[in-house]
Amino acid sequence: MQKKMTENKDFRTLARDDETAASGTAMQYPKTISELLCLGHKRLDDLAAGLDARDRVLTRVRASLPAPLAAQVLTASYADGRLSLGVASGAWASRARYAAAAAREELRAALGAEVLTVRVRVARPSKP
Repeated sequence: MQKKMTENKDFRTLARDDETAASGTAMQYPKTISELLCLGHKRLDDLAAGLDARDRVLTRVRASLPAPLAAQVLTASYADGRLSLGVASGAWASRARYAAAAAREELRAALGAEVLTVRVRVARPSKP
């Protein structure tokens, strides 16, 4: 049973060459996701900023669509003139395509940018 030490920037792991090594290695000082987000790493900050931007786009898109349809829009993002929507089902996707085409000017005003194309896809609802 020879032990092998491996190092990574933030933690060390110990692994044995027998059957316990196949089941996984133990980390020292594991951190929760919320702790990692509070550390202020650039990648995590960029990820958090991107999530905030997507949340703002989703809020603005929902505000510019009819209420029954807005409730079915699960995700929204905007980049380079392209608005991407994720909706709950195929029927709502079809309605979203028509509503987005009709509300293009309102979406432009809500987003503060020109909406050249709208892409609508069926998205899986998140589990609570």
